[in-house]
Amino acid sequence: MRASQIDVKNQSTHPPFDLIAIDCDGTLLDSKGNLSTGAPEAVQKAQKMGIKIALITGRSQSSLDFIFKQLNLKGPFIGSGGAYIGDLSTGEIIQQWTLPKTEVETLIRLCRKLELILFLDHSNFMVCEKENEKTRQHKEEHGYAWKIVPDLLQELSELPEKGLAVGEQQKLTKLFNYYQNNNHEVSFTFTSPTSMDILPKGVSKGNALIKLAEHLRIEPERIVVIGDYLNDLEMFKVAGISVAMGNAPEKVKEVADLIAPSNDEGGVAWAINQLIGLNQGD
Repeated sequence: MRASQIDVKNQSTHPPFDLIAIDCDGTLLDSKGNLSTGAPEAVQKAQKMGIKIALITGRSQSSLDFIFKQLNLKGPFIGSGGAYIGDLSTGEIIQQWTLPKTEVETLIRLCRKLELILFLDHSNFMVCEKENEKTRQHKEEHGYAWKIVPDLLQELSELPEKGLAVGEQQKLTKLFNYYQNNNHEVSFTFTSPTSMDILPKGVSKGNALIKLAEHLRIEPERIVVIGDYLNDLEMFKVAGISVAMGNAPEKVKEVADLIAPSNDEGGVAWAINQLIGLNQGD
């Protein structure tokens, strides 16, 4: 259903929902890495109505702490692109997947060959072999933290949940094509024009959302998702209502039920306020 067709005031057309799942970078966070305008207040309103809020993001838990604190979120979340499902209120790891060691070794060598920066992402830390001015700036603005090591191949005593390859789009496309044309035990998706997630096979935000819904005993049609990029499309297929940010690519907007303003225009707050009206049926 296109955004122009959705009636956010008509509860008889659309049933109430119990969970709002929100992507972080490009969605909940503005282009400077801050919570978008009005988001804390809108999240608080939704929670007071008994609606659960869950972050679903490519970030690991360690890089989400400042968001959890500012939003006062203590419940379930999905991190590492869907490879980690946890609950802050109980400390429970609901589900966790890691990349096979042989796949991580292959990925490290491929990224070296293609001159891509590779981050190995664990739930509580990130490691890489190098950084550049752009990644350092991103680190500072968006609350990331990582350790630079001399050799990632020597850092595999604990296997990562995902790899994040960063670099020129042309080089990332070569990496994408390699995985697309060869049989490997990984999933892969672009998270921006200059970054790509490499995940355990079968892992995605959409599949993780299904697992979380089962854990919370919430029907998928009673879930709203808000996202901004191609890796959010799998979530859109799962949820009852999908919201695309105004800064999303057209391919994402085309399949969304509702299109919000951009992440620099308070789009998440706008969407939640619209959807609260739906849930109230007023």
